Amino acid sequence: MEYKSPAADHNQLTAMDAGRSLRGTLAVLPTALLSAVLFGLSAPALADHTTEHVVDNLKGGLGALEKRVWNCENGYGDTCPGTTGPQGPAGADGADGATGPQGPTGPAGADGATGPQGPAGPAGADGATGPQGPAGPAGADGKDGKDGKDGVDGINGIDGKDGEPGLSGWEVNTNLTNPSPANQPCASSGSTLSCTAICEEGKQVLGGGVSNSNTGWLVVQSYPTTDTVTGNSSWTVTLSRQPSGGATTVVAYAVCAFTN
Repeated sequence: MEYKSPAADHNQLTAMDAGRSLRGTLAVLPTALLSAVLFGLSAPALADHTTEHVVDNLKGGLGALEKRVWNCENGYGDTCPGTTGPQGPAGADGADGATGPQGPTGPAGADGATGPQGPAGPAGADGATGPQGPAGPAGADGKDGKDGKDGVDGINGIDGKDGEPGLSGWEVNTNLTNPSPANQPCASSGSTLSCTAICEEGKQVLGGGVSNSNTGWLVVQSYPTTDTVTGNSSWTVTLSRQPSGGATTVVAYAVCAFTN
């Protein structure tokens, strides 16, 4: 079908008619196409033209625009896009691309929850013996323990050897009971008095002493001796008379016994 522009039948219109035709056309044009026409007429393009010139330009441009709209509405040409068809089938997967470079290390993640206790491992080998440590302080004394039971009596020991014979025949003699001569008186020299108690033959004197009834006589000697007459062991005492000394009775004693 041949397209015939309405502008060809109205080329004799006056400027007023053209203006009315333009306003009618603008009223029915789609908003998108009208915006494209007006956008093409920039301010610099219209600055040097008269109103009649502008109208003429609009008439020519609207004619071309009207033709495109008519062709789109009637399916002519390829200036209008068609409606979207159905989704085609998916194409085959393409080949894997080359491995890209290693990306930067990401931030460390949060610690995970503690897992359950694992089973005990086998016992390790004994370690080497360490050096001797320093001695610790002395501990407090412990309590006394209980007495132990009495032990079994031991075997009797061997009897010891007999000792040497001890003293025997112990007695006390005086100068008044001398065995020989008996009743030996004390010898006197005026200011001194000497008495001797003699042991029996074979006995030894162990000690002796004196008995004096007058404090005017002082004992100056008391000692063991050997009788000059009999040769027996004896005890002799010597007294000294003081200025107050008078008559007195003196007895000499000798302790005698058989010895080893």
